[in-house]
Amino acid sequence: MKTVILSINKLNEDDSVEGFLEHTKLNVSHSISDRTDEAFLVTDNRQTADIALKLGIGFAVYINGENDPSDFKEALYCIDNISTMTDDALVKMYERFEGIPWTILETDRCIIREITVEDADRLYEIYSDKDVTRYIENLYENREDEINHIIKYITHQYRFYEYGMWIVVSKETGSVIGRAGIFDRDNQDTTELGFMFEKASWGKGIAKEVLMAIIGYAKEEHGIERLYAHVVSENVNSKKLLEKLGFKYVSEVKVDDNLFERYEYNS
Repeated sequence: MKTVILSINKLNEDDSVEGFLEHTKLNVSHSISDRTDEAFLVTDNRQTADIALKLGIGFAVYINGENDPSDFKEALYCIDNISTMTDDALVKMYERFEGIPWTILETDRCIIREITVEDADRLYEIYSDKDVTRYIENLYENREDEINHIIKYITHQYRFYEYGMWIVVSKETGSVIGRAGIFDRDNQDTTELGFMFEKASWGKGIAKEVLMAIIGYAKEEHGIERLYAHVVSENVNSKKLLEKLGFKYVSEVKVDDNLFERYEYNS
């Protein structure tokens, strides 16, 4: 994104455009007619939002105390304080509108980012190794079903929760080497840590490096201090890894009619 367009008729009492400019390093335009092809709009005006829709510009609605957020159903986000908005937050809004996967974290050896449809082929390569899938659920047998699942996951999981299972990319090779992240299981009030890595990455400390970063991210960005992990009893290597990360065994539990050992991490 090159430009953020501000079209705001009424500011909240504690807001100021000057405050916004202090927190961002982006180019700022106050007219939608000055837009570039890489722009994102923040507005409290319905007519301006309609122009953005016609021009294909993504936008967030600024809640000024007089307008109704429900009148801006096409808005990707609602903002009630622009003075504290950062360029990173606005860039992420733009990326979400454009379907650009967010880069979540970087470690010494890896990049952790959101999944894309283009990752499917590489994932099928990794999951074709029976040692990898011995203790985890496999991908859909039909590639089209997996693609549809990825599309829905991006739309619903990332869009509403802003976390989930992510892709892990090796900085050295640029190749996808696994998946890792946090997720909420249906009908359970818990957030879980999940992970899968290609066999070639085992025993190198990569999984520990990535998962430690994710645990820190969960706490700092989402306020999640307690995490769970479910592992089949035979999966000795994963249990050892969880213990190195600070997880402790809790009990045996049934999850989705399958028996697991539950581990808990509490920061």
